[in-house]
Amino acid sequence: MPGLLKIPELYLPLIKKFNMQFWHDTMAMIIPPKFQEMISYEPPKGRAYLIFAITFGRPRRYDPSTGTVGDVISTVDVGIWHASKWMKWHWDPLVESIYEIVYPQHVLVRHGEPYWMEIYNKTEDLFVYMDATIWLYEFEEKYFGEVEEYFDCLYERVAGCKRGG
Repeated sequence: MPGLLKIPELYLPLIKKFNMQFWHDTMAMIIPPKFQEMISYEPPKGRAYLIFAITFGRPRRYDPSTGTVGDVISTVDVGIWHASKWMKWHWDPLVESIYEIVYPQHVLVRHGEPYWMEIYNKTEDLFVYMDATIWLYEFEEKYFGEVEEYFDCLYERVAGCKRGG
């Protein structure tokens, strides 16, 4: 099971200054064989999100004839490609090293700049039940530039380079 979810201490000044509100969003899905679907995750106009973690539940076999969820599976043939303006496209297969952790994120999204997820199932006959929770802080979009600038300064001070460099 994933460890405790921790709020990065570097977020605390932002949470207070911009009155950020914590919440999480959980999705559950049945992923059929030979499936590929792109979805976007973004706030409504006027709002922005600071996504700081994702937790994936254990993927399980799903039997569509009975509607039952079965054994836990681990496979590189089912998973999620995901990216945002702040994160490079990359593949997360449904394997233990992904779903057994609190998967840290550091992503700012706003309306028109979403968090993209492309769900894949490359198998011929495997139906998969999967759930995931996105952990975030929501704030007014008018502060987006200031929040982005805060993180850019942190990258420069801590990493000694620009974000992405």
